[in-house]
Amino acid sequence: GRGWKSPEGCLAFSLLLPFSMIRVPVSLVAIAVGMGVCSALRDAGRFACIKWPNDVWFEGGKCGGILCESVKDADGRSVLIAGVGLNAAPNPMLGPLVTGILGILTRDRADVAAAWPFYDAFAGRTIRLEDDGGAWKGLNMGIDSLGRLQLKTNEGVKAFFSGTFFNDDAAY
Repeated sequence: GRGWKSPEGCLAFSLLLPFSMIRVPVSLVAIAVGMGVCSALRDAGRFACIKWPNDVWFEGGKCGGILCESVKDADGRSVLIAGVGLNAAPNPMLGPLVTGILGILTRDRADVAAAWPFYDAFAGRTIRLEDDGGAWKGLNMGIDSLGRLQLKTNEGVKAFFSGTFFNDDAAY
């Protein structure tokens, strides 16, 4: 239900995948897709990382994003639409990007959570997160096995499935 607007020279694509081939839980799908994109970009010499949960970062700024949704196919089965938009011209990389995404989506949940620190753009940094419950400031401790961001606050470790992410009083 979402449209893509992609300036000339950028790459935007969607993959339609049956959930039967995806091993990671739904809560980790967008993170896993982002990790697959970053893996392919790294293999091509571009050190990309992820700002939790679905932004692709390169050279200190956002260069793309991931949107995932579940829909029903013609037979009524749930399928994943994984949308990827990159604000760069990596068109010859479509094959490696798809291969990277599929490689991560078919891994075990523990493998994805364990690999997260290698992709986290703000690992170990103090951040602020706002959600419907308020604003929280603390140390980014990575994700848990469900993909929730772990934030070490003065009140203990809090887990978030979503929220608006800030660092140094600037929204990212």
